[in-house]
Amino acid sequence: MNTYKLIVVVGATGGQGGSVVETFLKDPAWLVRGITRNPSSPRAKTLQSRGVDIVRADLNDPLSLAKAFQDASVIFAISDFWGIYSESNESDDPDKPKPGSLFNEWVKEKETQQLKNIINEAAKIPSLERFVISSLPNVTKLTGGKYTNVCHFDSKANAVEYGEQHQPDLWYKTCVFLPGYFLNNFLDHPMSKPTKGDNGRIQFSTNLDLDTKLPFIVHDQDSGPFVKSLVQSGQNKSVIGYRAWLTFRQAFYPYSILHTAPYGIWNMECNPYGT
Repeated sequence: MNTYKLIVVVGATGGQGGSVVETFLKDPAWLVRGITRNPSSPRAKTLQSRGVDIVRADLNDPLSLAKAFQDASVIFAISDFWGIYSESNESDDPDKPKPGSLFNEWVKEKETQQLKNIINEAAKIPSLERFVISSLPNVTKLTGGKYTNVCHFDSKANAVEYGEQHQPDLWYKTCVFLPGYFLNNFLDHPMSKPTKGDNGRIQFSTNLDLDTKLPFIVHDQDSGPFVKSLVQSGQNKSVIGYRAWLTFRQAFYPYSILHTAPYGIWNMECNPYGT
């Protein structure tokens, strides 16, 4: 009689979650359950047609998470700071920020709470063998309080710290995935994607140091293999997921080889918040 293990993937229709789904679908030893807020979306329907058990759940609703996590051997947890950011103006969420409050701080607390909901419900699943959470470093702590408004990093790091402190049994089963800088930011991020001037010159812009090496990742392809390696490893492992360590100059160089249009890099001077 065949025995299968079940991985439950939060954000199955997104970039990181979708890569995790693709990786585990290739392994016949695994069943894949995908969590999404909209099971009727085209992406969810496509995954369902390929054998993924699509379940509706909301990260703001612990009860829906509890049902979605049932019988899981592995849970991959992820959140979406920018999704909260963009959807807050469209939703009827009664927990909207009060007038005059700092919007970024509100989104940060909202994302942390969503991850806490995942952590608390995952801790109740008796079949769980491994919990993998996608996170980022705590910039406030790493800089000794110099930079306090990198909210989309700190929100995730605060949730990981919560899990370590308040759910020790789950923490024993936990691995942390730290993805690098998304290469697709150069295609669709409003601050990073190239623009073309009236003179025909292609321009890339960044407020980061042009000669500092950073970990770059193709998140919708690379995340799955990294997560699977964490599932197969021992507990309490962390990994920085990257395809290459590059400076911004190195990352942009292939563009100059592939395209005939002249290009340049514009480094924006940006005064740090919180100083």
